[in-house]
Amino acid sequence: MKKRGAIFLGLALMVSSPAVASERPRLVVQITFDQLRGDLLERYRPAFKGGLRRILDRGWWVRHGEAAHGLTVSWPGHATLATGLYPSHHGLTANEWWMEVRGRWREVDAADDARFRELGREGRSGKSVANMKGTSIGDWFKSADARSKVVAIGSDAAVPYAGHRTDSLFWYDGEAGGFTTSTNYAATLPSWVDRLNSSISSLPLSWTFSGDPRWLKLAAHEQRCPPFNSNAGFPHRYSRGERDRSAHSWIGSTPLADEVLLRRAGEIVRANGLGQDSIPDYLNLSIGSTDSVGHEYGPVSAEQLDTLVRLDSALGTFLDDLDRTVGKGRYLIAVSADHGVTDPPEQKCIHRVSTAEIEALLDRVEVIARVPHASRRALVAAIGRELERVPFIGGVYSADSLSHAGRSDWKAQLIKRSFRPGHIPNFPLWSNKDRPFHPARFGLWVTFKEGMIFDAATAVHGSPYASDRLVPVIFYGAGVPRRTLASGARTVDVAPTLAALAGIRTPPRLDGRPLLVETKR
Repeated sequence: MKKRGAIFLGLALMVSSPAVASERPRLVVQITFDQLRGDLLERYRPAFKGGLRRILDRGWWVRHGEAAHGLTVSWPGHATLATGLYPSHHGLTANEWWMEVRGRWREVDAADDARFRELGREGRSGKSVANMKGTSIGDWFKSADARSKVVAIGSDAAVPYAGHRTDSLFWYDGEAGGFTTSTNYAATLPSWVDRLNSSISSLPLSWTFSGDPRWLKLAAHEQRCPPFNSNAGFPHRYSRGERDRSAHSWIGSTPLADEVLLRRAGEIVRANGLGQDSIPDYLNLSIGSTDSVGHEYGPVSAEQLDTLVRLDSALGTFLDDLDRTVGKGRYLIAVSADHGVTDPPEQKCIHRVSTAEIEALLDRVEVIARVPHASRRALVAAIGRELERVPFIGGVYSADSLSHAGRSDWKAQLIKRSFRPGHIPNFPLWSNKDRPFHPARFGLWVTFKEGMIFDAATAVHGSPYASDRLVPVIFYGAGVPRRTLASGARTVDVAPTLAALAGIRTPPRLDGRPLLVETKR
């Protein structure tokens, strides 16, 4: 622990904080790529020629950054990047929780808010940060100066970045026909969102490899057992006969919509008047296609390679636009990810946990839970013993066991940063049945053994293991030196660093600390 602390102190002493307003960036852009594992940029770097190549070559790049908490799924990861707090403190500890609502145990989504409705989808709840404790980077900008403009757009994970006081927030929903929002944020879509959606509607319903074929070798990997997904390989086309999803939803599962978003992000800057004066503005771009593609085909695949090649090109267009619109040296970029991902277990012939195995385990738990026990403590202990004897279970944790865990129990320490009593995730024991006696009801947190994932997708994340915590952390632009480091940054440090470089005051008692900023004694 002392060694790690020394590393962070060293990083924090590299660059002076902007001293006067004239030195501050006019625009801060935080770009988050969902499920972008930290090693992928290095692996695919030879194929990049645009914006990713530019920030890797000229920016401050930590190749092996860390999402340093126990449940590595989207909402906890994005909220950590947005707030500078661990999930146990910002409150969005999972994508959904297992809770008792009006006498019935069920999943509760982290951001769905039935008080509002989503535009373009009849009967669909809106979204909000009602479950998020504290404030996010968007709020910090508004608190520093109410004239600062805050805009967030991308996947629905853009919600926490926008915070409580955003000017504009939009997310992609294929069933709504493109980018949309909910009634607590806007009554109608602005014209610039309509234009963006029009561009997406005109996209061809096919996805072909866009890069140089010689770079396909970068996606080569070992395959000891038959692959989980037999649909890999270009081209991919939408069939209008598909009943389970619309054309726009299919587009959202590819990099095509995000490619349009990044390539036309300069228009978003102009339409909202971002970066045009000395009052810093904030823009978040949440890229979701790296997650959907990674789940479907795996992180080391031709599809994920092409996704990043396309986004590299589009980001290059955006950076060129920022150079003209805001000015070179007058904007600041941060790129990171909410979490990494575990490789498909078939690559190394590791056991993949089946839905049938999970359902059978939950059936046994239910039998135990229906039998009278001397106390709730005895019941929870009995359920824990049943879980621990299962070959694919790697750990079972409760509030009590976490409180007594030693510092050497690294998994427990990470899970403590994600643990919120009464908000226990049912991950990874997902079920297709109504489960009133799910272990989460009894406050039990479960992990699989390392390398083991379930059969919901080709590749899955969510564990506390290194591959799921591995992310890049990159800063580029105003006040940022050129440097590449192997490690030494966490996702919880990203928002405090952006705020410090922009001269924005942060709330007290954050879990993250500003990197690249001189600590004043």
